[in-house]
Amino acid sequence: MSSDRPVRVVVQHDTIDRDAVRAVTNLLRALPGARVRLVLHGPAVLTSRADLTELDDLPPEAEVVACRTALRDRGIDPADLRPDVGTVPSGVAEVVQLQHDGWSYLRV
Repeated sequence: MSSDRPVRVVVQHDTIDRDAVRAVTNLLRALPGARVRLVLHGPAVLTSRADLTELDDLPPEAEVVACRTALRDRGIDPADLRPDVGTVPSGVAEVVQLQHDGWSYLRV
């Protein structure tokens, strides 16, 4: 892709599977230098726990955030998350805000 602006993609994910890891990996291979933020909400926040392996193969340059509302609803303490996972107050609001800010959107 030719542009003087880097590609920015928000990936919305709300299920417990490895589809998001594959999608983000493929995006970063195809678009080197892209900025990709994976937003986990709903049941997908379970994969952000430090004791689980679903996100182990995620490229290190991918940004991952988990919805604090979904964490709270599932009784997950943010202190128990993987060290590479941040939190946002609302996963869906994060997706909407990033789209408003010009990020491309992908739901996996």
